[in-house]
Amino acid sequence: MKSQDLSLVLAVCPALETVEILASRNKIPTVRMSSHTIRNTLLWKSVAKEVNVLDTPCLSRVVLWQDLLLPHSRYNSKVTISRATKMRIFGYLDTGINTLVINETTVKVFVPLLDTIYL
Repeated sequence: MKSQDLSLVLAVCPALETVEILASRNKIPTVRMSSHTIRNTLLWKSVAKEVNVLDTPCLSRVVLWQDLLLPHSRYNSKVTISRATKMRIFGYLDTGINTLVINETTVKVFVPLLDTIYL
């Protein structure tokens, strides 16, 4: 699959509500999604350098699930979500390998440091 293939599928399927990319062995450089009908998206055991979800007003669920056996340093990805006003669920974000950007704001994880460890 090439980066532009998904855009072409979305363009010719105006009633499509679910997009699933399953077990893509080749690293896809960029997944771009823009659709007024997509409600659910799943990338399962698929790796992309960038996932851009733009102008998807009906989208409510995005799930990324990558194989935990992949070497993390080679498969970092950036997920950008913009204009997805009904989005309620974002699943399985691994902050060690994924960067999440929502409406131009990078989401950072806060992990408090412990001064004292009690046993």
